[in-house]
Amino acid sequence: MTIGSSYFFLCAIVCIAGAIITIMAKNPIRGALGLLTTVVGIAGMFLQLNAQFLAAIQLIVYAGAVVVLFVFVLMLLGADATDKDTSRRSVVARTTGQRASSSLSWPQPFAPFESTHPRVPVDFPK
Repeated sequence: MTIGSSYFFLCAIVCIAGAIITIMAKNPIRGALGLLTTVVGIAGMFLQLNAQFLAAIQLIVYAGAVVVLFVFVLMLLGADATDKDTSRRSVVARTTGQRASSSLSWPQPFAPFESTHPRVPVDFPK
């Protein structure tokens, strides 16, 4: 393994770990830190591609603005500002949304791949 591929795998592991932390974190501040970790990993991948400007913009815009704004709003509202709604209506709405989004991502096996119309040759002018 070369140093370049080792660096890529390191950045990929950092990105995946940050994404998992962002999704699985119970505390919103830890979720923001996971997002920051993902942004840093993506900036590292840009550096491997010799795109220093994109890496700098990634860090300045996302880490410097979006994550800081997110943390600022959390601190302003308080980390416990979210209301856990466990009513029956909320559970039904979440279940319906999950099923709808999974049905949209499921491949459609009955979609026609070929047209049923006869093919007409078309001669384009040269």
